[in-house]
Amino acid sequence: MSLRRYLPAAVLAAVFLAVFYLLLTTAPPAVFSGDSGETITASVTLGIQHPPGYPVFSLLGKIFSFIPVADYSFRIYLLSITLSLLCGLLLIILFNTLMRAIKLSAHTLLPAAACAVFFMTGFSIWDQSITAKGGIYLLNIAFTLTLLITAFNCSFTAVPGQKIKTLRLFFLIYGLSLGNHHMSQIIMLPVYFYIILSPGFKELLRPTNIISLMLLFTAGFSIYLYLPIRAHSAVLNWGDPSNLENFMQVFSRYQYVRAEIAKSINAPLMQAGKFFSSLAREHSFAGLALALTGIIFTFIKNKKIGIILALIPFTFLAVTSFYLNLPKERLYIMETYITPVYLSLALCMAIGLYSLMAFIKNKKTSYIAAVILFAALFARDTITAYPLLNRSGYFFSRDFNLNLLSSVEKNSMLFVTGDGVVFPLWYLKYVKKVRTDVVIIGSAVLPMQWVRDSITKQDPAAKVPVIKEKKIGTESTGYIINALIKMNLSSRNIYFSYNKPEENALNGGFELMPKGMAWRVMPSDYAFISDMYTVSLRNMWKYYNYRNMLGTYTGGFTQPNESLYLKDFATSANSAGVFFEDKGFNDLSLQYFSLAYQLQPENCEFIYNMGNARFNIGDFKTAEENYLISLQLDPNYVSSWHNLGVVYYKTGRYSEALQAFRKIKEIDPSRTDLNSIIAVLEKIPAE
Repeated sequence: MSLRRYLPAAVLAAVFLAVFYLLLTTAPPAVFSGDSGETITASVTLGIQHPPGYPVFSLLGKIFSFIPVADYSFRIYLLSITLSLLCGLLLIILFNTLMRAIKLSAHTLLPAAACAVFFMTGFSIWDQSITAKGGIYLLNIAFTLTLLITAFNCSFTAVPGQKIKTLRLFFLIYGLSLGNHHMSQIIMLPVYFYIILSPGFKELLRPTNIISLMLLFTAGFSIYLYLPIRAHSAVLNWGDPSNLENFMQVFSRYQYVRAEIAKSINAPLMQAGKFFSSLAREHSFAGLALALTGIIFTFIKNKKIGIILALIPFTFLAVTSFYLNLPKERLYIMETYITPVYLSLALCMAIGLYSLMAFIKNKKTSYIAAVILFAALFARDTITAYPLLNRSGYFFSRDFNLNLLSSVEKNSMLFVTGDGVVFPLWYLKYVKKVRTDVVIIGSAVLPMQWVRDSITKQDPAAKVPVIKEKKIGTESTGYIINALIKMNLSSRNIYFSYNKPEENALNGGFELMPKGMAWRVMPSDYAFISDMYTVSLRNMWKYYNYRNMLGTYTGGFTQPNESLYLKDFATSANSAGVFFEDKGFNDLSLQYFSLAYQLQPENCEFIYNMGNARFNIGDFKTAEENYLISLQLDPNYVSSWHNLGVVYYKTGRYSEALQAFRKIKEIDPSRTDLNSIIAVLEKIPAE
């Protein structure tokens, strides 16, 4: 009999251990792409991340960085996993709180455990649980759950003294929660107040109580003092919040807000569509059906709680649909904004499972049915997500950026663009102490003063142009880069990563010469030809680490960013081919174009460039084949039609050449330069 008392705890412990094992074995062993490199760097070095700075997570990350296991990056992933498990535990507490409020306290062990599992193994939450940046969103959900539990307890408490104590705790936690992801907490504020506004609330609003609530809120919010305190010594000091103006810009996310408000009808529609598709992906339509059952059941039993559970997703739907302004290719960003919705989804699914058990009168049968449904949903989620989220062998981000660093000489200046490059490079330099001699400059954010200040922090000998204007636009980026090149090229080598330099960056007679994964800036008269270090099959193992990349194929990647990194390798190879082609080295250019096409066979430009190389060495037959393949990939690729027409003309197939040039006019009627060519071909008798 005594052993049965511990059965619920044993079941829950087994469930959490199983999920912990699942998350732990799918976490990446090294730095992940995107913002994770920045988050890890800020945690280990107590730095300041991009707005709003995330001081709470950085402090927690610092604590976890002392755990003496594995790589620093993995230690921060452990924090994310821990936060995911904490959210699961808080969900069980919240679920049981709601069950008591609805006066349905019997048979809740299985639905409560299911609630935690549904949440932790949902696709998006699992995804966030095994990355460093995802930990920020999980910490936000942990705050949200804690605040919901506190708000419900405040609402349910009839004793005024206990009610004000609970409300004080709520204000303290809410102030602290703003030190993590304040946008989500501001969105949740109407939900919290709807819960708290219960009978007897007005009596609590005495002046002394209001003052105590504001003081406790301020105490929690004071975590933001971390930003100005660390701004003076942090190696990662985004926005330099050392003064009030900069602090407010970091806290308010000033650099993002101006571009976020939706400006057209298309953006809200696309974002709303993404919202619903993300919900469906989390647990399939079967999960949504179970959640709908749960929300209907809750409305029947307790209308207010039903409204609360529905209000969370509808609030986030409205805000993300109309506030954001994301292009189609960046809709994935919404995944992080809507993560609090998944706690409501998990609760509704668990209540739906409970309603099924309540509907079946036979207790044994109801448990069997509930277990089968729970197991089926869990199996579906795991089988679907595991292959896509198993990052246990993920080294793409680490290796790509190590390859980039191996491409540049000592004390070089390296201009980089893109989260998948900038943030992992920060991690390698500031945490792993790899190539600390290289000055890393994020090109896209150069108009910001703190970025230019970071150049001399990295190397006091570097020369930086003095710009008197406090606020300058992105149109100045190219000119700033150009000034940096002119001021520093005589004392150090300067490189760009795979990205195309901004307009005006190379003014003054500069040319880019490919070297490995980078472009070296050279005066035009001194650029020279050498494939010694460039990305090629011959140099693949000698200079660069291609772990995970060889033997893969299009569509065979499980992580979207893997194909992005491979795309960067392909772009580097293609760029080297263009460079050699311009210098007249056609055989070399063909090697690089071929490698680029092998790495990214869906790119019509790469196979088109292969055709050009074949054409230049006189192999018209293969050139024609390459152009035709390019047109299969993009039937409107004008360059391929043009060069195909030239091949037809060179081989005496004039009618086919005429058709090719007419096709160009059909695609682009403004091409008046083709009129004379078409006129000449029309006069040639048909063969």
